[in-house]
Amino acid sequence: SEASAVLERFVKTYPNSAFRGEARTLLGNIRLQENAYQDAVSILTDVVDQEPDSEFVDRARVDLATAHLALGHTKSAVALLDAVVASNAPPGLRRQAYDRLIALAVRDGDVARGVGLLMDERALPDAVVDLNVIDTQLREIVAKAQDPMVLEGVVDEFPDRYPADLILLRAAQLYGGRGEAFHQERLLQRFLAAFP
Repeated sequence: SEASAVLERFVKTYPNSAFRGEARTLLGNIRLQENAYQDAVSILTDVVDQEPDSEFVDRARVDLATAHLALGHTKSAVALLDAVVASNAPPGLRRQAYDRLIALAVRDGDVARGVGLLMDERALPDAVVDLNVIDTQLREIVAKAQDPMVLEGVVDEFPDRYPADLILLRAAQLYGGRGEAFHQERLLQRFLAAFP
């Protein structure tokens, strides 16, 4: 509360300061921590709209997306998070954006998007991500998948590398469970050819 009061005073006293946007980003983060989501959205939207090229705008985008998610504004949140992962934001901030996007994909049962996002996150520096955690998430998403045709579409994105091996085996297992031996054998042959 003391930090909030200082930041509010700063913004009012120095409306033309070069640090105004950074101060408002910090203030928006405080509102987010206080669960004052509507206030956070108002403050952070101004930052994102008025200072799109500033060094702290990606931090504001992640916090704004978090506030939008808390208010049920998924579409707005996804657009902001997609902008962060496509930016030159620090890897730690991009990891936060990926984590939120992956959680949404899992919630919506979007296997293809979830796997794609996890593989993108996997490419971040080792100091920022834990590959064991990401691989566990990949296995969980693939294990929960129920449509082998969707899984085949995902394999096409990674034809001869991980996680195509995992996905091919799961799709073959699903076809086998349906009694579709032809498709099961076709995928197992594809697995053996791609991963000798």
